[in-house]
Amino acid sequence: MSLNRRDFLKTTAASAAAAGTASVFTTTEAEAKIGELSYEGEAGKWMSSTCQGCTSWCSIQGLVVDGKVIKVRGNPNSPSAGRICPRPHLAIQQVYDPDRVKTPLKRTNPKKGKGIDPKFVPISWDEAINTIADQIMGLIKAGESHKFTLFRGRYTGLNEILYNTFPKLIGSPNNISHSAICAEAEKFGRYYSEGFWDYADFDLDNTRYILGWGTDMVASNRQTPWFM
Repeated sequence: MSLNRRDFLKTTAASAAAAGTASVFTTTEAEAKIGELSYEGEAGKWMSSTCQGCTSWCSIQGLVVDGKVIKVRGNPNSPSAGRICPRPHLAIQQVYDPDRVKTPLKRTNPKKGKGIDPKFVPISWDEAINTIADQIMGLIKAGESHKFTLFRGRYTGLNEILYNTFPKLIGSPNNISHSAICAEAEKFGRYYSEGFWDYADFDLDNTRYILGWGTDMVASNRQTPWFM
């Protein structure tokens, strides 16, 4: 039997899709005991939330049993009709990861460099806030506000106001978000070509052909595949 590269790729893709589908619909022992629950089920309760896996902020629900989330699904009351990508399902791993950082950490080893243990120790929020405030006030009094840098993660429209205002109050231009290694290239390209700075929505209902250029639309982008 001869098998060329094109046929091999088709066979591999089909096998991967079948394996992925099987794993998605696998029911755990805990889920099997619960069965199909209503929103106010006796054994568990569906709690509404939003996914923070990307900027779509899709509406989701988590099934809480004995105070612990065991399953995530799309919110059936959402305009997306409960359709979600794989990312929301990973939220359970994030919440219950044994290595999840739950408190502020303070470096105790002044030596820095590759392979050097920073020797972080957990501290209280009060100590963390007071330490940061003292350091910031020290920079301001010394006329070195420019040495302050804010590194931030995912943001919403509300806390974006705080993120943008806080460095300005200190007198620093250094405000760096996670988008620097995420969507800034997309935004810059669109801004200089179209004058529009933000994420784009796609008119998929009236689209007959989509060309993905240098991107994995299924695994690494917002929920575009669900609306195709």
